[in-house]
Amino acid sequence: MAKILIIEDEAIIAKDIQLRLKKLGYEITAIADNKMKALAITETDVPDLALVDIMLKGKEEGIEAALEIHSLYDVPIIYLTSYSDEQTLEKAKVAEPFGYLLKPFVEKELVSSIEMALYKHKMELQLRKNEAWLNTSLSSIHDMVIAVDNDAQLTFVNPAAEELTGIKLSDCINMNFDDIFPLLYEKNHELQKNWLRKVLDQNKSYTLDGNSLLKLRNGEFRPVDGSAAPIKDKKGKTNGVIIVLRDVYEDRKAEEELKQSYIKLQNSLEGTINAMAKVVEIRDPFTAGHQKRVASLAFLIGHELGYSENDMLGLRLAAAIHDIGKIYIPAEILSKTGKLNQLEMSMVRTHPEIGFDILKDIDFPWPIAESVYQHHEFLDGSGYPQGIKGKEISECARIIRIADVVEAMSSHRPYRPAFSVSEAVEEIRAKRDILYDPEIVDICIKLYDTGELERLLNPK
Repeated sequence: MAKILIIEDEAIIAKDIQLRLKKLGYEITAIADNKMKALAITETDVPDLALVDIMLKGKEEGIEAALEIHSLYDVPIIYLTSYSDEQTLEKAKVAEPFGYLLKPFVEKELVSSIEMALYKHKMELQLRKNEAWLNTSLSSIHDMVIAVDNDAQLTFVNPAAEELTGIKLSDCINMNFDDIFPLLYEKNHELQKNWLRKVLDQNKSYTLDGNSLLKLRNGEFRPVDGSAAPIKDKKGKTNGVIIVLRDVYEDRKAEEELKQSYIKLQNSLEGTINAMAKVVEIRDPFTAGHQKRVASLAFLIGHELGYSENDMLGLRLAAAIHDIGKIYIPAEILSKTGKLNQLEMSMVRTHPEIGFDILKDIDFPWPIAESVYQHHEFLDGSGYPQGIKGKEISECARIIRIADVVEAMSSHRPYRPAFSVSEAVEEIRAKRDILYDPEIVDICIKLYDTGELERLLNPK
């Protein structure tokens, strides 16, 4: 049960209260008949509640004692008094009492007042604890947290918002949100109007435009994102709005730095691929530009297939070095003007596998090594070096295969003159769905019909 301190200078009344409360199971810490004694007892043994007579020895010592005990030790106070005049009660209010009992009082009134005071004090403690937790949480959040009432007047601003804007809560309470936190559209710097009103009127949450700017008092603009949600009472009625804004300046900066880093890495990768492609051209000058043109045609095909920019880049880079394995083929075989014998042809046919061995341990973000390995495979399984067929061949390799055939036939070789682009297209059309992927063949035919293929392979 609760511990109770009785501060009463009338010994008979004090003893009567003590006996009644003990009988009801309460613990009485002590009886004090003056302020000094009451404070000394409280310091030694803090009670859960104090019953205080307003007047002690004809003076207002009871009020003074109650005030100090309440403020120093947060002990709830119930006044016992024979005085009900307004002046005395006004003075007594300073100690924020939880109740008044006019003498004489009955036991039932005493118990109900004590239990009510203890309950209210417990609830107050819990409320203060919750408020402290909430304030600590809001203060530690790096995002800006702002609260407004139903008139969009500011009622709360957390430290993060104060720090970014340079505005103190005390300076902006009851000011309009738009006056302190003007949000603009990034594209035209126009004020975002009525969005907060919608939250209040429609009682629904709102997500800010992804390209929003917060205009600071110094004229600076900071990119922000965030949201707003209505504050509802138990009946669902909106009593205000909580707005959370996040400063994304550093995120944008980091994103741009990452983007630039990626571009540099991409340029470095393309430079390396192009350098590898030039090695093949140096050893086989008769096919100079072949891999580059195959890469350009493969890129066009990938675009028609709906590839993303990233996938088209991987396709173009794989096509740009699809013949890298030829660096192991003797130059005299690559530049031979006559027909290759069986041994020479066997050596040439090793270049996809050699290319795969060169590239397989490089950690590309695309399956470049596999595409190089498969670029001489046919749908019917008659290709090399693995003899795989159909969908076993990657789409990237199927694209490179057709681009390779069309470009090679359209170009001069030491052992034959160039065919026309139309003859090259007719070759893949005739073997559509036999050797070559039908969808990719159809795209090449479309590119030929529009003149794009002719412009690529025979630029003027």
